[in-house]
Parts: sequence; structure tokens; C-alpha cells
Amino acid sequence: ADVTVTMHLHKIGLYVAPGCIYAGKVLLADIGVPPMLGALTFNANCFLWNEESSIDALPCRLPDMHKGDRGSVAVLGGSDLYRGAPLLTSLGALRAGAGVVYMILPEKVYEQTGQFLPEAIGVPVRSDEYFLTTKALDAISAIEDKIDVLIVGPGMGRRIETVDLAVKLWQEYPKNMIYDADGLYALSLNSAALDRRDNVILTPHEGEAGRLLGCNASRVHENRLEATERLSLKYGPVVLKGFHSIIGDGLRYLVCNAGSPALSVPGSGDVLSGVIGALYASGLDPVDSAGLAVWLHAKAGENLSCLEGVDGSLAREIADHVRFVMGDIRYAKEKNRLGRRVGKDGKDTPAWF
Repeated sequence: ADVTVTMHLHKIGLYVAPGCIYAGKVLLADIGVPPMLGALTFNANCFLWNEESSIDALPCRLPDMHKGDRGSVAVLGGSDLYRGAPLLTSLGALRAGAGVVYMILPEKVYEQTGQFLPEAIGVPVRSDEYFLTTKALDAISAIEDKIDVLIVGPGMGRRIETVDLAVKLWQEYPKNMIYDADGLYALSLNSAALDRRDNVILTPHEGEAGRLLGCNASRVHENRLEATERLSLKYGPVVLKGFHSIIGDGLRYLVCNAGSPALSVPGSGDVLSGVIGALYASGLDPVDSAGLAVWLHAKAGENLSCLEGVDGSLAREIADHVRFVMGDIRYAKEKNRLGRRVGKDGKDTPAWF
């Protein structure tokens, strides 16, 4: 369909794959039923995350704030094969408003790549190798008091020593974390030994989700909402990436209503984990921070596809566009707060009633 008209309330099947692929643009028609009646009838725990949700969730920025008020993110990753991944994650965090970003990298990786993102603080881990080991625990401990959110996994690789590091952090590091990429691979090898954690967000694509659940990616693709529920009940808050990503924590599930093929490029997921980290560090709860981040990332992809087409996007461009999407919804949030229309020139004009 080019357009699907649905009545009274949005329907889950129009937004979750495979339905969302066939529905086209979805229009909601008011047929006179009071909204409260639907809420009382269905007792739903699955919600559509859209622009209104994003405006409501966007953290406020006080006039006298400093960078420490924005929250701090640490990115743990990097290896000989994947040197750029932690930089893209750090860039995503900075573009989404993080006040301080630390890059905890193998020393040899930092020497070769650290200068490409001078806005982030480098924390090289001394090693003769191009991969992280449990030696990184000392580096994390040294700055633990300064970290609000630790992102584990971008470009870490899959060596035994690195897997041990990721598992040990899950078991012993008490603060808020995000697990992505090779961090998820490490969890999948040790799932039976892991307790569920409420303050750690997992960000798998369908292949990684299948590995965590012990099934194949096609099974996840055919049952995305069920897979999200199973992951959240077993591990904790989760973002199942893909067209119309799903976020859940076992109690509440959100379906993003945006997305674009422009996002299907190398490093896009690394940027997303950084955006989630910045919003989680700002004080939002895991589900809201992930919901807002996923929507910002998805709209950035849509903007890129409108401006430059769906092919040839770079992950760093997605990060750059996240900033502009945030600016647009902050403008809308401020307009709603003031109850009047704020002109592009900064002057206030009366609202329309």
C-alpha cells in the first residue's frame, strides 16, 4: 500500500515488521471514540514512539549549565581490525549532547586514531597488542567516578581475553552500561552465567539477537516483538535494531515510527550506541533514552536520504544530522513550553489559536 488508514488507535502490526514494510504511510482516522475508552479497553504495554514522544522526552538545557551537567560517557573498544568504531561511537555521543566523552582504547590503536577526534579524551590502555584485555579494568577504575555511562563493545574484537573483559564488567561493574557489537558476542558465549541487569542496555541487530537467544536471524526477523520481549526478560533493557526498531525492558515496549535505508551502512550502529549513551548519561531512564536515541538516529537517516539519496551515506554524516534533528525538536519543545510561536529570527510572534 501507498497509504493505510486505520481507525481510532494505531495498530502494532502496522509498525512492526513485516507489516510496516507493506503498510506505506499510516494515517489515523478519528471515528468519534473517546481516546480514554481505548486505553481502558486494551491495557496495552506497547507504544508508538514518534515526534511527540521525542519532544516530551528531550532533556531540558538550563541557561547556566556546564559540560558536567550534560553527563559523561566512556567508550570501551577498538582493535587492530576495527579502529574507527569507538571513534564513531564517541562522535555519536558528542553530537547527541554528551558533556565529556572518554575513549578507552588499546594503546597502539589510540596512537594511530586518537587524534582524529580531539573533542574526546583519550584513555590508552598499555599493551603490546592491538586489543583490550582485563588490564583495561584499571583504566576504567581510575575514572569510574567521572563516568555516567560506559559503552562496551564497539570494535573490541573477539579474542578470548577481550571476551573475558566484557563478561567481567557485566558481572562486577555496577554503574550504567550499554553493550553493543562485540560486547554482545561476549555475552552470547556466557549467557547462562549472567544475571539480568536493569541498568544495562543491549543494542543487537537481528543476527546478534539470534545469537543471544540461541536461534537464527530469520526467526528473529519473523518475530521481532517476541524476540525483544525474550531478550528484555533474560538480559534487561534492549534495542532490537532494524527498520522500525523496537525498545523494551520487560514491562514497556516502544516501536519507532521512523527509519531509512540510508542507515544501512558500516558504523551506523556504532553511532547509535553513542547517541543512546549521551541521552542515558543525561538522566533519562533506559527505555526513554533508547527510544529518543533510536528516533533521532532514524530521522537523521531519513533527512540524509531526502537530501542526498539512500546510497553512499557515511556513519559520521548520520552523527552530524542527529544534531540538526535534535535542534528541530528542541525548537518545537520550546514553542510548546512558551505557548507561543518563536520565529526563526529568534523573535516571538503570537501563537495561533
